Amino acid sequence: MKVGDLVCWHDKRALLGVVVKVAEARSDDQQWIACKVQWSNGVRSTHSSRQLVKLNIGEHMKNKLVKGIQSGEYGHATKVHNHKVGMDYIEVRMLDRYEHVHTCTIPSFYLYYEVLGDDDV
Repeated sequence: MKVGDLVCWHDKRALLGVVVKVAEARSDDQQWIACKVQWSNGVRSTHSSRQLVKLNIGEHMKNKLVKGIQSGEYGHATKVHNHKVGMDYIEVRMLDRYEHVHTCTIPSFYLYYEVLGDDDV
């Protein structure tokens, strides 16, 4: 697991969250991975990676975690350029209803964090 991964709880698939920190520990024959997760219900907690299930989504949707200014909900955001009209807009997928895409042209979300690539660090 890595920062930015979308995960769910191993036996509660409706509980979605984003990994915001990863810590590893090793001994001679074992490895442990702990993940701090920002859950869609607003709770932040740390768990063994064995308790989490990584969900497969497009890499482009994992760049920014946002929080709604009015709603307080969390989601993934992607900036998209519309070549026909020459302007940018934002596509947001809220964590509790990930299949629905919200589109907005004005800032209606706080940028919670941005996942940087290896070249950006």
